[in-house]
Amino acid sequence: MRRNANRGNGTVIQAMYPDERTLMEVGRISLAAGRLDADLGALWFQLAPDLVDELKARRAHAGKVRDNIRALARQRLDSTHCGPLVAFVDEAEAAQTERNGVMHSRWLLRGQDATRPVSEFLTLCEEERSDYMERWEREAVASEGWRRQANDSMDLGDPQHLDELIAIERRLANASHFAQRWSFQIASMRELKSPGWQGPSSARRGPQTPPPGAVTR
Repeated sequence: MRRNANRGNGTVIQAMYPDERTLMEVGRISLAAGRLDADLGALWFQLAPDLVDELKARRAHAGKVRDNIRALARQRLDSTHCGPLVAFVDEAEAAQTERNGVMHSRWLLRGQDATRPVSEFLTLCEEERSDYMERWEREAVASEGWRRQANDSMDLGDPQHLDELIAIERRLANASHFAQRWSFQIASMRELKSPGWQGPSSARRGPQTPPPGAVTR
């Protein structure tokens, strides 16, 4: 972030971070979102292990993953399972869109809480000033002056409150949980040739050796 010193009005203006509680919830959103991305990639793989590598599926762009899950659900599952799975992917997309609204917005502090007296800065020797600015840049500030600029707008609005951030994290975590359940169900249907599975026999994987670390004694 840019460091600006404005000595004309006796203040130094600096970019900082919101309060610790907000940072914790944004961090939880980031981790929950990463888990959901991985779980959706694994779900894509379970629908088409004959077509896509699991690690490539997990690393793919979220939109590509969702599109492939929807297409494969229509191709390889009966209507009883296809409809609910496509509806779940729609819910996961909504959760990921909310995630993007948090992670790709600019949080900007306005007002007196964004400033410090230049005199405080000028009392420091040259060697101390860089550390001073870095500590200030990393400071978590509780303030009513925080504003949020969404990634699709130039306007400044109110930031999300804690309850809104918690709701977004919970939505991501729940979607991740259901993605895992769908993966297990589809893998079982595929390997056992259950009636709901309409994909090719070549997609069956057969017995697999557990990966390193998957089995503990």
